[in-house]
Amino acid sequence: MKLPCLISLVLFFCIDAKNYTSTRYATNNGDIPSTIKRVSHKDLSKKPTDIENIYLQKKLERKFNSQNISINDKKHTLTVSPGRYDLVVKFLISEKGKYIYKTIPIEIRPYFYQTFTFKITFLLVGIIFILMAIRFRSIFLRKNRVLTKSLHDKNIQLLETNTTLEITQNRLKTESDYQKKLIESISHDITTPVKFIAMLSQELAESDDTKTQKKYFDSIHKTSEQLYKFTLSLKEYTELYKEENTSKQEYKIYDLIEEKRLLFEQIALKKNTMMYNFCDHHISTKINRNILSSVFHNIIDNAVKHTSDGEITIRTKIIDSYVELDITDTGSGMSDEQIQYYTLLSEDSTCGNLIFKNYGLGLHIVIQLIKKTNSKIYFQKNKTKGTTIKILITYE
Repeated sequence: MKLPCLISLVLFFCIDAKNYTSTRYATNNGDIPSTIKRVSHKDLSKKPTDIENIYLQKKLERKFNSQNISINDKKHTLTVSPGRYDLVVKFLISEKGKYIYKTIPIEIRPYFYQTFTFKITFLLVGIIFILMAIRFRSIFLRKNRVLTKSLHDKNIQLLETNTTLEITQNRLKTESDYQKKLIESISHDITTPVKFIAMLSQELAESDDTKTQKKYFDSIHKTSEQLYKFTLSLKEYTELYKEENTSKQEYKIYDLIEEKRLLFEQIALKKNTMMYNFCDHHISTKINRNILSSVFHNIIDNAVKHTSDGEITIRTKIIDSYVELDITDTGSGMSDEQIQYYTLLSEDSTCGNLIFKNYGLGLHIVIQLIKKTNSKIYFQKNKTKGTTIKILITYE
């Protein structure tokens, strides 16, 4: 093998990049801009002897990276990333295998988006964006839940309002039907005494007998008095039905019953009947006093009228959320037909198929006032004799 007398090595780098098609840079401490895409190298050796006697090796090393890229061809092109590189050239200068090395530092400047600062900034911005997106989505979902709940509550409220309106409408219709039937019953109760008075007046006018006239006058007086009491009861019922169901102040049920007991006591004693008030002294209520007073008055009045040589007992007890008031008499009592009629009248919410019977206005008014206060009334025939009327009043 012939050895070269002189080897002169010149390395050229061809830079392929945007706006650079054939730019050449010196290889000594090469500073290559960030627009570089690809680096090519080419050997140009001045050889006074045969080129086959030259043995040349090149190697591109990157600092901080143990991976090396060998370049053994006369011409080689490779894509490199930004960073600092060492171009190591090794060639044979002796047949004894002696080599010399040449190291050329190369630095490729990165694009701005390839810098560490940009990557960190981009990462932080990305994290912030994701966190903001999560936050905004959480706010949106929370508002959506609140809106959904609000709509649900409004829907429930509207349904409840609609249900209340339907109940009120049905109640008003029921009350209207009841009023019509009550008016029919009242008309019948008024027509009979008025007709009787008219008949007695005609007979009185035709009679010349003083005793007969006195008898007719007495009958007219009694009938007129009954008719007057009837109209007073009707007027009282009309006024009571307009009043509120409850009052602001509480009062004791015992005191109200005691007032009625004292009112009817003398009438009962004339019929040899004893009245007892065994109500609890501590039970109070806010139900309209005038309404309950009218209810108790009518029931006790009926008990006194139909009881002779007996007892009338009034008791109270608490059952769940109600106060049960029992008015028990040992009189003639109510017939099975009457109990069935008044029970149906008190339980029937529509009264649609119920025919009003001429049993008097008193208990009809009582039942209607009981319904008005959302209370309950029951009629029960005693085992021995007499009747027990149970009234359930809401207890707070």
